[in-house]
Amino acid sequence: MSPDQIEGLIEAMARRYYVSPARITGRDKDRYSKKARKAVAEELHKAGLTGVEIGNALNRHQTTVLFILGRIGARRNARNAGKVFEVPREDAADPVGPSASSVSGTGS
Repeated sequence: MSPDQIEGLIEAMARRYYVSPARITGRDKDRYSKKARKAVAEELHKAGLTGVEIGNALNRHQTTVLFILGRIGARRNARNAGKVFEVPREDAADPVGPSASSVSGTGS
């Protein structure tokens, strides 16, 4: 995609989401700017641009572009699946050792 085509896409998405092109490429963090920015990033990704190229078009770092496209969050969530909310079972062996109540004999 040529720079003129990228600029045209940004302008088209700005009209669609009722924001200015400067808000898409700027630092605005309101939900309308973010939605428009994500739409531009997705379209540029579909067109075959790399994360670096998309980042240059949106004035963002490539890792920010990966986060916008859902690449980073999805990997992190998949890697941590089952670990964040893992609750130890009561019948599992205690890695520390027996509890004080079972040693003293006053337990249940």
